[in-house]
Amino acid sequence: MRFLACRRRSAGTRGRWKKSSTSGSGSGSGSSFSSQSSTSSSSGGGSTNPFSRAFQWYSTKLETHPIITKGLTAGFIGALGDVSCQVFIDKPEQERLLAEKGEPIPSSEDQPLWWWQAGRTTRFFVLGVGLVGPWCHAWFGFLARTFPELTVRSIVTRVALDQFAFTPVILSAFISGVWTLESLMGDAVSASPTSDGKEQEQPADDHSSTSTSSLANIPQRLKETLPDVIVANWMLWGPVQLFNFRVVPQKYQVL
Repeated sequence: MRFLACRRRSAGTRGRWKKSSTSGSGSGSGSSFSSQSSTSSSSGGGSTNPFSRAFQWYSTKLETHPIITKGLTAGFIGALGDVSCQVFIDKPEQERLLAEKGEPIPSSEDQPLWWWQAGRTTRFFVLGVGLVGPWCHAWFGFLARTFPELTVRSIVTRVALDQFAFTPVILSAFISGVWTLESLMGDAVSASPTSDGKEQEQPADDHSSTSTSSLANIPQRLKETLPDVIVANWMLWGPVQLFNFRVVPQKYQVL
């Protein structure tokens, strides 16, 4: 009898141990599966995020093809900025002038882009790709190599050189490039006297003669325009460049 009782207790103990072991194993297996699923889900979610993938692709291109990538970026930014300017500034002004003359404003259904000067947007894109992007890439790289520290003195020196040495050069080249392309694309303007004796810029009819005269007038126009543009640039981009050189990684600074 004691033998049978011992067998029953032994069997019961083994049964409880087996059940507990099986339950624990199942729980551990489920936990492991859950952990793997969570990891897989997290990994899959990161790889399929279009914004993250686009940024990673763009960041890689900045390292493998920096000049063309920054050039295209500067071109698109310039073009987008010009379109925004035409939408929010030039279009209302054109509508006001047409209303003052008593002329009808073109319908947005018949001529949805009547206000858009495609040639002007093209010029900003071309100069961004061929001038602003490559020049700024080379200049910012020079500053980073020459003054690599992130001390106050180093950052202030970078900003001072950027604003007082590089800015007049890049702005002169950019504005001259805009006017040159205007002449070559037939969008140049000629000066004609008004009733008060002052000169007023008007579209020219003779493209060849106007192109030549406009190109010849660029130095004088630049002399009259550049000082105000430089001062306005200092007021905006001086503080911005302090943040840019101090916080933004060098490969993103052109943007």
